[in-house]
Amino acid sequence: MAGSHTDITERKLAEEELQRQNFRSLLFANVTLKIRQSLEIDDILQTSVTEVRQLLNEHRVVIVQLRPDGVLAVAESVVPGFPVVLGEHIIDECFQAGYTELYGQGRVKAIDDIYQADIQDCHVELLQRFAVRANLVVPIMRH
Repeated sequence: MAGSHTDITERKLAEEELQRQNFRSLLFANVTLKIRQSLEIDDILQTSVTEVRQLLNEHRVVIVQLRPDGVLAVAESVVPGFPVVLGEHIIDECFQAGYTELYGQGRVKAIDDIYQADIQDCHVELLQRFAVRANLVVPIMRH
């Protein structure tokens, strides 16, 4: 009896990366199409959060505007039963300590589980207030 062993790790990783790239392309195409249907910024933002939430199959997607005194939730798509963030002026003492500048420079932050992440307790408390367990922050730059 003869056999062979082939390491498929590299091929599997390449397939997963291709799937991620295809997903990002689909997301971008869908959001772009919906955005082109309206030139009103509020409609564009609402369409964006709705489409991204549905494509990612998440409970909530929110766009916030960074301000010197905190953040303001300007668009949100959230499933029923979760606290609404839209319109909230959120003051997070942890966030204000230099993070505004980092996000302004394009920083992306992903937290898989707020209870296992290396973040300050006050930030965990803020995220708990809005029933957030995982968090992805991607800045959208406007020049």
